Amino acid sequence: MGRGKVHEPYNKFKGFLREKELTYSDVGKTLNISATAVLNKINGVSDFYVGEVKTLQSEYRMDLSVLF
Repeated sequence: MGRGKVHEPYNKFKGFLREKELTYSDVGKTLNISATAVLNKINGVSDFYVGEVKTLQSEYRMDLSVLF
């Protein structure tokens, strides 16, 4: 049996990454996690930690509305 979704996918964040030409691997390097972990977070299988959100906001000059 597969793992259920914790939340809806972050579709705005996916669009943001495409716009900035960033890969899940790029985000993973920024957060010190694997690209698979990033994929799981973006697709709703797991959550971003507050510290990760702050890092993304700072590193990519991202508005929080992309995630919320």
